Amino acid sequence: MKCYFFSVALLLGLVFDLHAQHQEDPPVPIVTLQLPVGMPSEAVQIKYHLVGPFGGLGQFVKPEENRTAYVIFRPEGKASTTNIKIIAYLPGCEVVTMDLAVGSEPLQRPIPCKPLPWVALHGQVLPLSITQDQPVQVEVSYLALWGNPFFGIMDGFIQTFRLGSVRPGKEGKFELKIPDFYKQSALGDGELGFILRNPTTGNIVAMLEPEELSPRSPWLKIQSVYPSLLRLMPWRCRNNGPESCTPQAGRTGTEPPSQSMTAASLTELKNPRKPRAVNP
Repeated sequence: MKCYFFSVALLLGLVFDLHAQHQEDPPVPIVTLQLPVGMPSEAVQIKYHLVGPFGGLGQFVKPEENRTAYVIFRPEGKASTTNIKIIAYLPGCEVVTMDLAVGSEPLQRPIPCKPLPWVALHGQVLPLSITQDQPVQVEVSYLALWGNPFFGIMDGFIQTFRLGSVRPGKEGKFELKIPDFYKQSALGDGELGFILRNPTTGNIVAMLEPEELSPRSPWLKIQSVYPSLLRLMPWRCRNNGPESCTPQAGRTGTEPPSQSMTAASLTELKNPRKPRAVNP
């Protein structure tokens, strides 16, 4: 009997010891990204993709205040990571991309800030009732369509970066300064996405699209010069008539809806398949 209790105690001791060791293992950093001096860290948006024998894993860095650097750690079970690709957006700076080989030693890299000019975007949300029935703001995002090819992803969520938000005036008009991404056209195709959101509840009121664009393109392509007045309407308004332009009820979310659209669904939206012939 004594031998039995001794064996049980020994086994429990080993279990607790292993559990304690597991809890004490510190996370292993892959790379430390140093921010430019004076850059508000909460405004920095970083997305990255890890590659190894396990395949690929996409993640993002959670923005925080009062930081001079962000550290990307090796996820549990991903010790065999061999490569990390990074896309970083810093307000007022060109979009930065990195392609780094991962070894046993942690890396340190500065995120450079090459100034990128701002351009003014003048817009109007229609119909006017949609901006007057409740408090709303226009949220503008940059859709980096080149992001997934850069990461080596065949199909996945479009890499999206929030640029800012503004409350429309009484006539539904607004002005917002955005980066001149046209000067970085070498990165690849990019577009601007627009959301109408209730700033009090966070609810999405409508997903907006330019009035004069083709029904196959719900977003605004990055351009060297933008319209003097960009008219935006809910997605369903142009095709379904004014009566369909009522606010969407009960829709919530912290990420732009554009992120829920994959590259494949975007291609399908812009180039819909022809209907198959049905035998009588």
